[in-house]
Amino acid sequence: MSPDTSAQRLPSGVLMRHDLPNPGWGPLSALPGNPLMWVLILSEMLVFTAFFALYAGQRALDPALFNESQHQLDPVLGGLNTLVLLTSGLFVAFAVEAISAKRIQRSRQWLGAAILLGLLFCLIKVFEYTSKFAAGITPETNVFLVFTMV
Repeated sequence: MSPDTSAQRLPSGVLMRHDLPNPGWGPLSALPGNPLMWVLILSEMLVFTAFFALYAGQRALDPALFNESQHQLDPVLGGLNTLVLLTSGLFVAFAVEAISAKRIQRSRQWLGAAILLGLLFCLIKVFEYTSKFAAGITPETNVFLVFTMV
């Protein structure tokens, strides 16, 4: 069997096939990106919709508990972690753009920065949860903390 010569080989030896049409997807081939990416995005949307619907339902059952429990959260650490996650996502987008422009080294740098931010996210969570657990606050404390800590 002969190798596929329609794919482009990068200097690293990786075959790039993203520019090739994929007639096997039928009308979904018109979507930007791979249709499986859209399946992933839609499944994430469904999971988060279910999560927030469940949260809203539980909050409606006991609003006082949810209001009181919010004071156990650290808005500075939560805000910092949100910023870290958004920035790491931006860095991954920059890496994808760099790989599309065949700037492999730059793409690796962006991905490395995203990985470092992912590690920073984990460190912030360890710091946050360690102090919570030391104070006796766990996901088992109440239903609000299940939503925020799990």
